[in-house]
Amino acid sequence: MDAASCQSGGCGSSAFGWLASDRGARWGFRVCLVLAMLSWYLVGRRQWFIRDDWAFLLTRPQMKHGLGVWEWLNQPQDGHWMAPPLLIFRGLQNAFALDSYWPFLVVLLATHLGTVLLVRQICRRLQVSEWVTAMMCAVLLVLGSGWENILFAVQITYNFSLLAFLAQVLLTDHDGPVDHRDWLGAAIAVIGVMSSGFGPFFIFGIALLMILRRRWRAAIVAVVPQALVYGWWLLSFGSDRAADQRGRHLGPVPTFVRRGVLAAFGGLGGAMFMAGAAALVAAGVTIWRHVDWQRRTYLLTAWAVVLAMYTGIGVERASIDPEMAISSRYVYMAAMVIAPVLALGIDQIRRFAPWGTWVAVVLLGASALSNASELRNEGNAWANIARQEQYVLEVAASSGLADRADPQRSVLEFSMDVRASDLRSLVEQHAIRLRALDDTEIARAAAALGVANVRP
Repeated sequence: MDAASCQSGGCGSSAFGWLASDRGARWGFRVCLVLAMLSWYLVGRRQWFIRDDWAFLLTRPQMKHGLGVWEWLNQPQDGHWMAPPLLIFRGLQNAFALDSYWPFLVVLLATHLGTVLLVRQICRRLQVSEWVTAMMCAVLLVLGSGWENILFAVQITYNFSLLAFLAQVLLTDHDGPVDHRDWLGAAIAVIGVMSSGFGPFFIFGIALLMILRRRWRAAIVAVVPQALVYGWWLLSFGSDRAADQRGRHLGPVPTFVRRGVLAAFGGLGGAMFMAGAAALVAAGVTIWRHVDWQRRTYLLTAWAVVLAMYTGIGVERASIDPEMAISSRYVYMAAMVIAPVLALGIDQIRRFAPWGTWVAVVLLGASALSNASELRNEGNAWANIARQEQYVLEVAASSGLADRADPQRSVLEFSMDVRASDLRSLVEQHAIRLRALDDTEIARAAAALGVANVRP
């Protein structure tokens, strides 16, 4: 383009045209990905082991030593089968000790990135426009409303199951006879069902998708292997005393489901006041007659999985802790499954008002900023708790009082799996370091260890 054309506005029009194009959207996603990785680093650099991380790193190895490898891999924890994540944690612990949280966090972030990329591919299969896809995935990359599954390393349990389900959906999304894609999807699904208690929900989901697509033989390949594996585990190991002792009251379940679903849509919209509108858009496009059957099968499956997930969790937890419905770990799982449905609904606005889609894209950009802010705030708060616990452990280990404590005493109130007997091992694995203490810190160590405040 020559100078005269640029002066007449041609350059600006050309630049806007490129920006609005599919190629511009793909570059926009790449920019969002780079910015998201920067935010992950900034929020992740202060994270440290906390809560259920210690169950994997301390309590489970003790189980392995006492009961053997088979029990270590297969005994449930709070109703979850978690063999692959346990192997990952053990490998990382052997390779890197506990000197840094980064090796564990990087694996979690890899599963998170993989999940977002699979969601992006599902959006493309649903024929969502590139810019809506890019901005929806920008929201998911920094999904602050689902922060646990981005910053809490032990959540690879949930992420493995989700990643396996989405991969199987993409692999089995084809016509014709069963082929290598179906078998590969079935193998991946077995890993997913072994990774968390979400397995049954995703078995149901893939079965429904195959039935809706009328791929009967593919349904057998997709469902039977993982169902058999999970059924074996459930009969052999699945009785979880902690889970079995919970009351099961169905009355609060509908409210639990409603709150959970709205929390997922509120997370995608960047604020709870957007939840109702987002849910209506997603529901509307699911039943809209202009959506062909092939695309509708995923829409129906996504809704069914999310509703089944919150119903199942609600049966177990609604009467114990109703606030679990809006827990970030569940919001993350539901949001990732339902995001392509909302993206398709947003994209169809262009049929009624071409400018409406661009308004929605701007709103998704605002949601991404809001989620990034929430990710930072929640991540910093979580890191502060973890680092305070690290300080308490260092004080307890440095005090010289640990030998007087009950070996089974939990040193931390929040992370109950760290016991007095673990302090020496934590020093050896470089998780904590010995330090000189003043009298106030000695008193604090004595309180944490439950012993008299007297120097040895």
